[in-house]
Amino acid sequence: MASGDGLRPVLAETVAEARAQAEELEDLEGRAIRAAEKRRVAISRMTETRRKMRELGRKISEQEAMLREEPPDAQALAVSAPQSVSSRTSTPTTIAGAPAPPTAPRVG
Repeated sequence: MASGDGLRPVLAETVAEARAQAEELEDLEGRAIRAAEKRRVAISRMTETRRKMRELGRKISEQEAMLREEPPDAQALAVSAPQSVSSRTSTPTTIAGAPAPPTAPRVG
């Protein structure tokens, strides 16, 4: 029995180390699962952002194409349009046609 008593502390120490390692592995597994979930969410967001950017690019291309198209009556409008507002009046106007506010004299 004397030889069996010498093994008990070694076995107890080995069991304690095994339990500590098992707890550490469980902690690492939990961290790995959380990291994988965060990565999945980030990839999902990036995929959605890419989809939105492609859609925006498509819409911009459509608008650009529409602006580049010249309607058939555009040339007739340009020929029959009256002179520009700036050549008819010396008073600056805003887009809405209202007189522009007076500007302060330049110093300097």
